[in-house]
Amino acid sequence: MAYQLRGVIGRISAAQGVANALGSAAVAVPLEQGFALVPYTAAVYDAFVAGRVSERIKPFWWLGESLAELCAQASKDWPLVYVEAEYFGGAGDQKAVLWEAGQVALGPVTTGRLSASGRAPGSTAISQALAGLGVVETSAERDEFLVLGLDRFRHWEDWGGRRSEASGDAAD
Repeated sequence: MAYQLRGVIGRISAAQGVANALGSAAVAVPLEQGFALVPYTAAVYDAFVAGRVSERIKPFWWLGESLAELCAQASKDWPLVYVEAEYFGGAGDQKAVLWEAGQVALGPVTTGRLSASGRAPGSTAISQALAGLGVVETSAERDEFLVLGLDRFRHWEDWGGRRSEASGDAAD
């Protein structure tokens, strides 16, 4: 079974600010503990990158200079994380970077293959970045990734239709 995720995570107000800057296709989806995810869907990417020269930042596939600059600028008020994850049949990886006070505070961090339990061994790249963001792990069985509910959907495009209550739009 496949799993894909890419987007920006921060406190609800910070995520809403990023969504507003990305354009009308972007939404901030509420998560647990007062955080929200701005899914970086194909529609958001196309609208935001259109007409811009934006080199990809390695090791990421979708994070370019334009989005990184936006996250760095927005992180002057609240820390932000950009995440990418892609798995199929246990093979794949996670990537994350954390910005705080306008600077990269962690990363880019990458972790790979899933264990037999379906989780990456040790602290995953995304969980490391989420811990730096202030997400609190609730038990040994529920790391920061699971606590926020990032396992809710298996494909990043599935997050795109859900609108934040903070944006004033009803959930689809």
